[in-house]
Amino acid sequence: MLVRDARVVAVEAETRLRDVQALLRRVAAKRRDGAADRLVLVVADTRTNREVVRVARPEFVAAFPADARTAWSALAAGLPPPGDSLILV
Repeated sequence: MLVRDARVVAVEAETRLRDVQALLRRVAAKRRDGAADRLVLVVADTRTNREVVRVARPEFVAAFPADARTAWSALAAGLPPPGDSLILV
């Protein structure tokens, strides 16, 4: 969790994407239970993970509407991203 000016950003890290629906349910519960204002899903940038994200793009866009570049910029400035975001690193 990152906290800035009473705004909470939950951060979840995944090394390997498998079951997208289970992952989305789990991170939604984490956000809800942690009372987070934003959620950033950090995923290892591997060929397999990129393919999973490509195939499940509609689900990921719906769950994480803020693009990675915007989220990175906000976080670098010490601000929460404008929306939930998926970042490949």
